[in-house]
Amino acid sequence: MFKSVMAVRDFSRDLLKPYFTTLGAKPKLQMQFYKTYESVLVGFILAFYFFAQMSWIGPAFFVLAQAAIAVFIAKVVPMPPPYTEGAVWVVPEKQRAKAE
Repeated sequence: MFKSVMAVRDFSRDLLKPYFTTLGAKPKLQMQFYKTYESVLVGFILAFYFFAQMSWIGPAFFVLAQAAIAVFIAKVVPMPPPYTEGAVWVVPEKQRAKAE
């Protein structure tokens, strides 16, 4: 059971890599983001994870999950300002309290 939970968390992080690469977010900011939205992300990705493990349809569900996570982030997560050198990623106070 624990192994499955950790695998789902890793899967969600794999799906978020393109998003963080585009933003230019540093690892510390990535962890802050993930702690803030962890329960929502894991719950959202859970349905895709089990289908992605199937050998014949797994790659198709991985692509579908990447598209779905992009739409999910666009709808749920407030967009940070464009990345500039020395920029700070601000998490709203209400969501920061959930993460701590």
